[in-house]
Amino acid sequence: MLIKFIKQFDGWLFRQWLFEGHFKPYDQVFVKEVVTISPKKVLEIGCGRAQYHDKLVNVIKRGEIIYNAIDIDESLRTAWDNKNGIAYKVMGANRLDFLDKAFDLVIFRGSFHEVASTIAMKEICRVLADEGKLLIFDLINKPLYASHFLKNNPSINVVIKHLKYIFTEQELQINKFIHLVRFILFLIIRNIPSYKKEIVAEKKYSANEYIRIVEGKFDISETKQFGELYILIKGGKRA
Repeated sequence: MLIKFIKQFDGWLFRQWLFEGHFKPYDQVFVKEVVTISPKKVLEIGCGRAQYHDKLVNVIKRGEIIYNAIDIDESLRTAWDNKNGIAYKVMGANRLDFLDKAFDLVIFRGSFHEVASTIAMKEICRVLADEGKLLIFDLINKPLYASHFLKNNPSINVVIKHLKYIFTEQELQINKFIHLVRFILFLIIRNIPSYKKEIVAEKKYSANEYIRIVEGKFDISETKQFGELYILIKGGKRA
């Protein structure tokens, strides 16, 4: 019971950091990128709790964009209530229940690292129109919870080094307290098999890895890196 509570609390802390702390300052940048592409039909994959969709509502209400958003998590339905003008569905990226060439833009905001498989990339290409675009904004892999914390008991020097990272890394200025609490929780329960498996399963990529994955199916037109933690990639479907 305690472990379940700790995991739920840790998940809440992570969401506060990710969506209220770090992604939020970039929401307007991302919305501007979507509008600049001037799509008519958009599919967002892995929309999560749809935190930034309110910024899109005015554009959508004017009928400029037909916006579809999907996520595999059934429990998110309540978070999607009252998001006017956006069609939400529970769906995974490996089997998109949409017609071929149905969209002229597919976007990911913090979710591409979770679905970047060969099957998913084929499905994305299938539902994109011939000159369709791909827009990604995601986290770059950083050693916030280094692998040695999963495999071994860290020495005091390693713990100190990690704490220094939390308190000196410029990208963590917003919520250092959240990072510190998460780190302490991590040290407490890191050796519990179920928790260890869950953390190991989390995958994020370096900037170059993101680019290699996208280049397999798309011609990249632009990449931007925001600080040390974020990357934006724009690409066009390859003929």
